[in-house]
Amino acid sequence: MSPAQFNGKHGLVLIHVSIKGRTGIGTFTFAIDTGATKTLVNPDVLESLGYNQADIREKKASQPEVK
Repeated sequence: MSPAQFNGKHGLVLIHVSIKGRTGIGTFTFAIDTGATKTLVNPDVLESLGYNQADIREKKASQPEVK
């Protein structure tokens, strides 16, 4: 994985994130908001990992694994 990248054009810190789902592991690019108190994941991302609309609701995320 490459280090976090700052995109000055958009003012975003972008990182690559791996999420384990029902159908395997997907790697996605996420924007970091250092002032946010919650993490949001697009429902399309979750559906691509094998979750359906009934599964998609607010959940507490597990501690991220840092490599």
